Amino acid sequence: MNPLFITYLKKFIKWLGGSFDTSENGSSAKKLTSFAFVVVVFYIHLRFCDYNNAIEFLITDVSVICTLLGVATLDKLQSSKNKGDDQNGNI
Repeated sequence: MNPLFITYLKKFIKWLGGSFDTSENGSSAKKLTSFAFVVVVFYIHLRFCDYNNAIEFLITDVSVICTLLGVATLDKLQSSKNKGDDQNGNI
């Protein structure tokens, strides 16, 4: 095997392992969840998405991505519903 590949693989494993504790060696849970979602979405799109259901896939993808990134949360949606139509649909 390529020694450079092994070096990067070791760094990746250390980074992934560091993600499960509170040290600065790893990534955040939000980033890991987003990465896992992207991997699953890629597989599902390759397997099940076609011309007939592409819009449904796109709507689902955007909704989940906005939720994972914190753009759309239940608190924001409830507070905008309580305020009424003052913001013209903007959250």
